[in-house]
Amino acid sequence: MNRRLQLIIGGIALAIIGVCLVIMALTRVQEARQFGQAHRVRTYGGTNYVARLAETTIGRTESGRVVIVNVVLSNPNPYDIALDRKCFILIDGDKDYFQPSTTGTQTESIKIPAHGIVENELLTYAVDDNSFNGTLGLQVGYQYMVMLKGIEPYTRQLGVGEYRTFHRRDW
Repeated sequence: MNRRLQLIIGGIALAIIGVCLVIMALTRVQEARQFGQAHRVRTYGGTNYVARLAETTIGRTESGRVVIVNVVLSNPNPYDIALDRKCFILIDGDKDYFQPSTTGTQTESIKIPAHGIVENELLTYAVDDNSFNGTLGLQVGYQYMVMLKGIEPYTRQLGVGEYRTFHRRDW
C-alpha cells in the first residue's frame, strides 16, 4: 500500500509539472504573437502601410549601447511608397527620443513597392546607458506606438561586441 501511494503521488506531481510546462509554453507563444502582431498605419496624406516587429536586438559597441529593430513593412496600396526613416522614433522610459541612424547602409527613406513587402528593414539606434531601465517603444507612424520592452529593467551587463536578440517584450 505504501508503494502504491508513492506512485500515485509521483504521478500527480508529474502531471502538475507537465501542466505548468504547457502553460508556460503557451504564455511564451502568446507573448511572441503579441510582439509580432501587424499594426495598420494610416496617415493624413493617404500613405497607408502595415508594420510588424520581427525582433529586437540590443548590444554594446565601443561608442555605447545600441538597439536594432527588425521591422517587416508591407504596402497594401497600388502605388509605391517611400517612408522617411526618421519617422520611426525610439522612445525610452525617461521620454528620451532617438532617431535611427541614416549613415552607412541605412538610407534616409524606406521604399516599398506597390502591394510589396520589405522583409528585413533594420532600424539602428544609439541609446543612452540608462535606456534599458524601463520601457522602450517604437513610433511606427505619427500616431502609432509599439512596445518593444516592458517596464522591468534589463540588468544584465553587455560587453563590447555582445548582442542579445528578443522576440517578445519581457527581457
